[in-house]
Amino acid sequence: MSFTYGTDKGSILHNVSFRVRPGETVALVGRSGSGKTTLVSLVPRFYDVQEGMVLLDGVDVREYRLTDLRSQISLVSQEVVLFNDTIRNNIAFNAVDKSQAQVEAAARAANVMEFVSLQPQGFETPLNDRGQNLSGGQRQRISIARALLKDSPVLILDEATAALDNESERRVQQELSLLMEGRTTLVIAHRLSTIESADRIIVLDGDASSRWEPSRAAGARRPVRRVAWDAVQRVTAVPACRFNPGSIASGTSASRRPGGCCRCR
Repeated sequence: MSFTYGTDKGSILHNVSFRVRPGETVALVGRSGSGKTTLVSLVPRFYDVQEGMVLLDGVDVREYRLTDLRSQISLVSQEVVLFNDTIRNNIAFNAVDKSQAQVEAAARAANVMEFVSLQPQGFETPLNDRGQNLSGGQRQRISIARALLKDSPVLILDEATAALDNESERRVQQELSLLMEGRTTLVIAHRLSTIESADRIIVLDGDASSRWEPSRAAGARRPVRRVAWDAVQRVTAVPACRFNPGSIASGTSASRRPGGCCRCR
């Protein structure tokens, strides 16, 4: 399929074709402007393709009622949308059919209870507009709890940890791993830690797309981490960790040193 925002801007996605198996995690990497977010936005029909089709269960997404289509998809992005309402209602947003017990179960699974329990009003604590009275990690956990509560079979993670510091990212990554279990997941990320567990890595590079399959690489005795790193480095030109030149940032001591490489996980 192909997509463009306008004839004067040229093609953003050109003849892109791949299939995601049920329950599979596919990571999308590429330079800024390569069309990663545009590509995943075609699934819930934030935009429609001009050429080709996007299929869900073998059916063109344009043939579904929009509400039915979007009920099958959860999105966790870098920009968390929170409202001037209680923590409970922010988690239960767009899930009015869920019970209070289900809301609280989703909050526990996403470790929202860790900071809710410190609030005098608990779940009834009001949030400022856009949740500015919470940290970035806390806002992201509410977003993850919201997705867990919605319990959709398709999950889109669009730079879900990009705005977090190292410690917050490590903690939120645990909740994301839980959220991804048993779901068909599309992941956009620049951080190696986010994509190295993917079943496949698809690189968007201009008019071309290429694929890496870490599981096959592992079978060939090529480290999975190296495969993921090669995919990222090919399109983003990420430097190796300066504390261990010439090697992959390994998430050991380098990640704990001040000023360490942002890819050290």
